[in-house]
Amino acid sequence: MSDQEPAFSGSDLGVTPLEELLAPIVGQLPPNTSLSPLRYDLNAGVPDRASLPAAKLSAATQAVLASDAAAALTYGGQQGYEPLRVWIAARAAATSGVAVGPEHVTLTSGSAHGLQNVALTFLAQGDTVIVGAPTYPGAIRTFRARGARIITVPQDDDGLDPAALEQTLNSLRSAGVRPKLLYVIPNYDNPTGATLPLERRQSIVRIAHQYGTLIVEDDAYAGLDLDGPPPPSLFALANGRGVIQLGTFSKTVATGLRVAWVLSERFIIDALVHMRFDNGASPFLHRIVLHFLKSGAYEPHVERLQSIYRERRDAAASALIEHAEPYARFRVPAGGFFLWLHLAEPLRADAVRAAAIARQVAVTPGSTYFAQGGGERELRLVYSALPPEELRDAIARLGEAMAAVAEGGE
Repeated sequence: MSDQEPAFSGSDLGVTPLEELLAPIVGQLPPNTSLSPLRYDLNAGVPDRASLPAAKLSAATQAVLASDAAAALTYGGQQGYEPLRVWIAARAAATSGVAVGPEHVTLTSGSAHGLQNVALTFLAQGDTVIVGAPTYPGAIRTFRARGARIITVPQDDDGLDPAALEQTLNSLRSAGVRPKLLYVIPNYDNPTGATLPLERRQSIVRIAHQYGTLIVEDDAYAGLDLDGPPPPSLFALANGRGVIQLGTFSKTVATGLRVAWVLSERFIIDALVHMRFDNGASPFLHRIVLHFLKSGAYEPHVERLQSIYRERRDAAASALIEHAEPYARFRVPAGGFFLWLHLAEPLRADAVRAAAIARQVAVTPGSTYFAQGGGERELRLVYSALPPEELRDAIARLGEAMAAVAEGGE
């Protein structure tokens, strides 16, 4: 074909345009949150780039290739590299008190892939899922892509409301509906930063068991403890029954590795592995991560991350009090990446976002995190990616944006 000849299009032959072959759900899902080209990105929940353990991972890569290149560079099976599953299971058993082994773990390409695996295994068109309002938009997209009916339960500064959950489940039972999944982020919730207190965790486990609903516990921010460890996991409180726990090395090692896992009862893991169609996640990366974990570098690295993010959280909170206190309230999170801002009247998130963009600051409006409407007066702010001085400047600009909107301008 010459350079001047146009590329083939289905419409050239008078047939239906190829775009019309897309599944209807493609046009119904909201876009993913992405990195911003603006000077200050308070939008994307990503780790600090300077803290990435590149040298240690480079050494681990060389060691893996030197010791067993053939196995590392060959398909590894749907469940994943067993020695890494052994390490994950041993750590889970030590922290939860639940007797688990490698057979209770399957490795995935990131925790989002794990959530997709769960949705594919448990959800059919029209099945019901319960999520918080607000919650992680990736979960909303995943469940909607399976054709699930999403029911929301309110969240407050302490996370999911157990009383509202029980009322919702009771109403659904009266209507003859049994929700299959309850999706929860108990530690350092995305977007609110909330950590569920122990009493709420106990109530949620009891309620979910009572109504026969499987809990999906997304623990993506585990280890990013800035004020001490959180309460026991839902998996621990349930003694491993009726809970699927998602874990990942993305936030404590590197997002680009895409190494994560699912921990649950044996029959659930077997079903998840059965529903894998990808020939398994990367055995090469599994070996690299395991070498890093066993090198003695992991715990000091996580402690360093905690120090970095604690300083950034405190800098962001201080700057918000200085520059945005008349316009927004928030609770300082005990860990993770996020601050959740409740805007005062007459501010609206979309207007503040637009005014912030004009000042080279990207933030995310709260409506992104609600499956059934809401969030018009909330903003999510990420403090993980920028150093303290840049955070302070960015939040000063955000405060200017709020003031401009409050005064009726931009």
